[in-house]
Amino acid sequence: MVDGPTSAYPLGAGAFDDDPSLRPNQLLAWSLPHAPLAGPADRERDRAAVRAVGAALLTPLGLRTLAPTEYGYQGTHRGGRDERDIAYHQGTVWPWLIGPYADARAATGLPTEGLLTGLEAHLRDWGVGSLSETADGDAPHRASGCPFSARAVAEALRTRGYAQ
Repeated sequence: MVDGPTSAYPLGAGAFDDDPSLRPNQLLAWSLPHAPLAGPADRERDRAAVRAVGAALLTPLGLRTLAPTEYGYQGTHRGGRDERDIAYHQGTVWPWLIGPYADARAATGLPTEGLLTGLEAHLRDWGVGSLSETADGDAPHRASGCPFSARAVAEALRTRGYAQ
């Protein structure tokens, strides 16, 4: 649930600014140091939650900002500035989010192997030798945004230490 201004989620949100959809920022509850949900308190509940986020949002190039089944989903990150800005939070894939996802999986005892396979292949696609800032939520997940994203590369390299 999100308790914030409706403008933060222009095509989602309910009557009280609550957004029941799965979003990648929910992974921070497990992935950050001293995360509130990290630990052995209810391991199966935590695993189920992280699996649900992965099932809804994971793509070969990172995590979507919204699942394709949700109201307001935009599967492409194209168009003018306003269209692209809205799509950022309505389904666009962010490669850097693979890091928090891998951290959340590790924190809940789920395997992390193979998470970087799609990103490693992407090194030869858009900005050769680098990772793109964003990609379309819809397959084939065409790269968009900046072709050289330092945060995407940094998270892939950081994650590479345990997610091979």
